[in-house]
This record gives sequence, structure tokens and C-alpha cells, in this order.
Amino acid sequence: NEKILKFKKYKMIDYNIIKYLFVSPLLLFNLTNYIIRIFCFIFILKAIFFKNKIKLNKRKRDIEFYILIPIYNEEKNLEKLIKNLVIHDKINYIMINDCSSDKSVNVLNKYKKEYNFKIINRIYKRGFVSGVLNDSIKFINKTKKSSGTYIGVVNADSYLKKETIKNIYSFLSEYDLDILNFKNVPILNNNNFINTIESFEKNFKNKLSENIEVSLNNGYLIKYKYLDLVNFWNEKEITEDLNLTIKLKQLNCNFYQSNFKIYDNLPKNIISLFNQKYRWIKGDLKNRIRYYPRDFFELIVNIYYLFPLYFLIYLFLNLFINFDFNKIIITQFIISFVEISLYFIFTNTFNLNLIFYAIYQLSLKLFFYIRYFINLLEDDKWY
Repeated sequence: NEKILKFKKYKMIDYNIIKYLFVSPLLLFNLTNYIIRIFCFIFILKAIFFKNKIKLNKRKRDIEFYILIPIYNEEKNLEKLIKNLVIHDKINYIMINDCSSDKSVNVLNKYKKEYNFKIINRIYKRGFVSGVLNDSIKFINKTKKSSGTYIGVVNADSYLKKETIKNIYSFLSEYDLDILNFKNVPILNNNNFINTIESFEKNFKNKLSENIEVSLNNGYLIKYKYLDLVNFWNEKEITEDLNLTIKLKQLNCNFYQSNFKIYDNLPKNIISLFNQKYRWIKGDLKNRIRYYPRDFFELIVNIYYLFPLYFLIYLFLNLFINFDFNKIIITQFIISFVEISLYFIFTNTFNLNLIFYAIYQLSLKLFFYIRYFINLLEDDKWY
């Protein structure tokens, strides 16, 4: 079901992607810069005057949930997650233990009878989180499903409050939606830098989903029939949620960004944070290159991810060829300005932390490209 661009490859080098990323913009240096600036201006206008709103169709019906919870070494958070589960004959929980080496299995066994959830213990790790989720689908496929069957995903380092689960069930019993996305809220720890950065990022992404385009995060519910149509999760994807988002959009499913909060644990230190961002950017880029942009929003997001690469290329070439590097700096400034402006438009708040956040996001992408090309021959290495 995936529309994939076919490339000829020699060993690790993908020449068509290199041509796409490097050669075309270099040959059209001035034109590329001005087009990107115009796109950024149009995008700001679209964000202000043409916000994404979905019409809710009221339709009472019988529904059923299967909530999948992939688990790997989450003994510290698992008890909190389980104790917030709602016991309901139409809400089924499937815990998939992905070869945990801590006491996660002990916690699961302790509460299994009380909360009546299914435990799947994987024998070996396979297919990133996607493979974990697909293993649980094999169990669900043995049961009878109706048009009101939803598959949900909640990561084991997160949790939903009891009242939230009840409200979600009542909401989807009343409104017929294809996909419901949760609102991501960080669980703050003692690291002020990570707290500040992740709070800004999660808040910004929530606002993007509310106002412009919904993108699945680490908590959502999808009608089973649509997951079936896209063959569930792609086990080769490290960012399975983005891959799934793109495929479901190709089916013209209606995405609804809700205010139902899912609380998400943050990385414990700076190294874990940067490793996480590296994996996410790498997975996102692979998907964005694989699929053509379907709309203006996806085109802008592609530019947002790819332009820091051009920034590095021109910076390197400027050592040998006399490019007008100031034009690149101005265009990158405009892209970062769009990010700052959108946050201000959505929240009506502005402070120095927001500027710092934009610099941090640019730094992450520059860090990613430098690290990626250093490790170019280690294609399967994620850390």
C-alpha cells in the first residue's frame, strides 16, 4: 500500500537522492532561496486565515477499544500506567513485553488479574516499535470486530488518567471519527533544560495539530478497518507514527486533534535527548523523501527539515567557491522566524525562551546531518 520512489543503488550510495538534495538547489541557487521565502510567507497567511478544523458528526453507536501498550524496561512507570486503567467490558488492554530485562514482567503479572489485560511476551526483538504493535494485532485478529472497533496506542513511558479514558470512550460513542489523536503533555523532571525545551516542543506540536495538520504522536485511536487497509505498521520504520500518518492521509481519513491529555516521560539526560532526536529526525527524513508531499503543509515541513542541510553544504562550498552565503543565512532566519511566529499566533505568548527554542531546533538538525554523514557507512546504527 506504500507509494515508494524507486532508486538505483550502489552499495550505500543513493545517487538519485544525492541529486535531489544537492545538485538541483546548487544549480538554481537564487531561485531556490526566493521560492522558499515566498512559500514561508504563504504558509504564515494560511496558518492565520485557513486553520484546519474538522466537523464533528454526531452519531451514537456501540464501540470497542483495543489499547496496545508496547513495553521495554518500564518498571518505574508501569504501575502508574496500570493503576490509571479503566475496567470496562468494551475496553481491552494488550501489554506487549518486548524482551524487558528489568522487572516489568513482574509488575504485569502482579496486576494482570485485577485489571484483566492480555500479556504478550516476545521471544526476540524485531521491527522496532512497529513490530511490537504488529504482534498484538495477530491476537486481535482472532476476535470478532465491528465497524466501531478502535485500535489505540499508548507507550509504556506514558499514562492516561482514569477520567480521561472514560471521557474518550464516551466521546467516540457519540461522535463518529476515523482517528483521534491525544494531546501530549510532558511529565516534568529535575532537568530544567530538558523541561523547558520539551515543554515548548510538545506544546508547539499540539498547536500545529490543532490548527494546521494533525500528526500522530505517542497516543491515538484509529478505526481498525483503516489500519487493516494500510497493513498496520511498517516494521522497517523507526518513526512508525509518521509513516502511518502519511498512509492514512492517502485514504483521506478524518484526523481529529483532541484535548484528551496523555502524560509523557521525558529523556533523563542530554545524551538520551539527543539520541532520541537523532532517531526521530532520521526516521522522519526517510519518510519525507520516500513520499511526495501531498499538500502545502508537507512541502513546508520538508523544507524545514532539509534546508539546514543546504546551509551546511553552502557553508562548505563557500570555502572554495564565492557563493553569496548571506542569502542562505537570511532564508534560514526566515524559516526559524516562521516557527517563532506560529507559536506566537497559536499561544499569544512571546519570551526569550521561544527564540532559544528555534535556535535549539536548528542546532538539532545541523547536529543530525553532521552525525549522519560521519556514520554514513553505518546505516543500521541508530545510536
